[in-house]
Amino acid sequence: MCDSEGAPEGVGGALAMLERALDHLNAADVASLPTSLQAEALRALARAEARHVAARSRVLGAFAGQGGFEDDGHGTARTWLKWQTRITAGVWPRTRWSSKP
Repeated sequence: MCDSEGAPEGVGGALAMLERALDHLNAADVASLPTSLQAEALRALARAEARHVAARSRVLGAFAGQGGFEDDGHGTARTWLKWQTRITAGVWPRTRWSSKP
């Protein structure tokens, strides 16, 4: 799953590592942490959120451009996302999702 330097091997490994890291953060007793570490965590999470938006946009663009949503019988990436993620339209940023590049 990771190479000799601890980097994930491939996208699947990176996604698994991301989920494990978030699970760890969500299970941590953050109230017992010193405020300096809480502040560090907030700054790191803000940076991670910006990277998350960039990564999601890249993956969504590729998925929509290749018509990946069509494999499940959907006409657009937007309807596929709503079905797969069970989220409302307002949660996702206003993005022009096209079926073709």
